[in-house]
Amino acid sequence: MVLYKYYGFNSGLSALKSSLLGFRTPGYFNDPFELSYLDNAEGSDLKLTHMQTRLKNFRESVVILSLTRTPLNPLMWAHYAEEHKGFVIGYQVDTPFLKSRDFNLIPIDGGDVMYTNTKTLHALTLENKELLDHLELTTMFPGDYREAFPELENLARKVFLVKHACWVYEEEVRVVKQSINFTEESGQSPMWCSSSIYCELAPGYGINVIPGLSIFQTPVAIKEVYLGLRNPLLGTYEGQSFEGSIDHALREKSEQEQWEVNAIEMTSGSWELKSKPLKSRALSICKSHYGLRDGVKLTGRDVELLKAKSGTVKPSDEFYISEWRGELYLKKNNNWVK
Repeated sequence: MVLYKYYGFNSGLSALKSSLLGFRTPGYFNDPFELSYLDNAEGSDLKLTHMQTRLKNFRESVVILSLTRTPLNPLMWAHYAEEHKGFVIGYQVDTPFLKSRDFNLIPIDGGDVMYTNTKTLHALTLENKELLDHLELTTMFPGDYREAFPELENLARKVFLVKHACWVYEEEVRVVKQSINFTEESGQSPMWCSSSIYCELAPGYGINVIPGLSIFQTPVAIKEVYLGLRNPLLGTYEGQSFEGSIDHALREKSEQEQWEVNAIEMTSGSWELKSKPLKSRALSICKSHYGLRDGVKLTGRDVELLKAKSGTVKPSDEFYISEWRGELYLKKNNNWVK
């Protein structure tokens, strides 16, 4: 089975090169109503507070992969694919990484999002309270708890898979994993290992560039690639001349793995999108571009730092200046200069 994910241009290139998938904690999703279906409850103030605490914890204790059944949704191209400049990638999801209950709280086979216009009123009984407690434990520790608590699967679907009907156009399918964040050095199964996009600001200090994002280190096979209407790679494909050399690595990968490469087009006479096949050379990337290079603004402090610490400079050297807690730091060719 092939399911799809929409990307902007740069993030799409990264996804194509790596074949890795990013999951995100729902607290950072664009819909503030995420995981709130059960909040229409009646019970004592103590029980209601207990439930709200559990729902809040769920937003931080899991990571979710969002896929869709269609690569031709105009709204999703506009919202999630950088206004049609990006990509849609079709993944072969029949893999233990996405299907196994040992590695997924909700696997891909059970991840169809359910859409509703109402939140059903439910009584927060002692039994329901205890079931919420058991579900919270499942989000904290790996393993399949369904045999011991068969009611958990239905509760997990209500917590993680119910959204308002205004989102029905997305045809979303989810995979929900525990947010455990093992690294490759931990000795755990590679299917648990993930990393973040990290920016080092100073020696020993850094930030996550995209908060809540976990990129799992298990590759997933790519089957289809769609280039948006405004994707810059189409200019090269359609014969525009570019200065500089061409990087063919992505083209070669697509040929080796036999991707189906397509371009998105508008359908004449309707509001629908359609696709047409492209040759793999559409994924050849020009290393240089016309026009002005991005400008870099330097202060006097920056220049003084470069003079003092850059040493002997070669044309191929790359420099990075950061400021952390009022102090400037210089990185030369990915190494901090002391």
